[in-house]
Amino acid sequence: MLVSAKLWQFVSKENTRAVTSFARIHCAIPCNLCGAREADVLALRDRDAHPLQTVICPACGLVWTDPRPASTQIDQYYRLEYRLDYKQAIEPRRVQIWRAGRGALGRWAELHGHLFPGARVLDVGSGGGEWLYLLLKKGCHAVGIEPNEGYALYSRREYGIEVLIDSWREAPLPAASFDVVTIHHALEHLDDPRALLQQAASWLRPGGVLAVEVPNVEAVCQAPNHRFHRAHLYSFNPLTLEALARRTGFAVIQTRVSGNRGIISTLFRNHQAPNPALPDANSARIKGILCRHTTLYHCLSHHPYTRPLLRLARAIGERWAVRGRRSGKEILDACFAGAEKNRPA
Repeated sequence: MLVSAKLWQFVSKENTRAVTSFARIHCAIPCNLCGAREADVLALRDRDAHPLQTVICPACGLVWTDPRPASTQIDQYYRLEYRLDYKQAIEPRRVQIWRAGRGALGRWAELHGHLFPGARVLDVGSGGGEWLYLLLKKGCHAVGIEPNEGYALYSRREYGIEVLIDSWREAPLPAASFDVVTIHHALEHLDDPRALLQQAASWLRPGGVLAVEVPNVEAVCQAPNHRFHRAHLYSFNPLTLEALARRTGFAVIQTRVSGNRGIISTLFRNHQAPNPALPDANSARIKGILCRHTTLYHCLSHHPYTRPLLRLARAIGERWAVRGRRSGKEILDACFAGAEKNRPA
């Protein structure tokens, strides 16, 4: 039986009112960064106007959904239903493959200095396998973990890559066996991101590199009422992401925020010396940004007008790029060959 219809209907009816102030509450779920249980309410609805209580830790600024379904329900949702719910597909569509291939090329540009032929790379939340396929073509030994059965089986069949259809908690991987671990747009979906980073540290060899990419809660490129997504259990800004990684034994190499401020990409070094320091005044910073980003402020910015045009142009380009190409491998080979051809000499 499908679980998504009822999975997220867990916020009580009294919490459907509009938030007029940052009400202080005692949370059922402690802060994943500092352990505090007192939090301020940021929002009571998700971007689809469904009830969803989102809170922020006043001590460190981490943002999360509280309350939320049990871990077993969340795992079942991602294994069977998330792709249908979010992408309306049980396997990647052609334009999605092309888009993910372009994203993989961007990740290679950021990470290639830390990779080498024969490097062992683990991708947590490998999706349709586009990033793993690029790594294989570049001479790396790549392994993925993907809980969604449809996407994982597709990536195995289409690209011949090694993908474990499992939760990261259950993945049978030896310690200190990888040079690089990548977690692209997966950390925000987990019910315990700190535990995953601790596990990633154990999978990495000493001095290995961790690459994490997540949405930025400080982004103002989307409308104010489109900020929180029911499948995103945590929201980060650069300071909370860096602090969480430092607490699990990583040192920051570099943090980059995308041009529209929507995405955070951070590289970490595994150095096995946890740093418990918390970001200072971060909660006030985030709340200030969210308070200033009103509907009027958004309408007076360029985002409501340029984003649809950019999306339309991208959609036209993607459909043109995949014309006549049927398989995922054929699409990615063309995508990667085109990037190689256009690379400056």
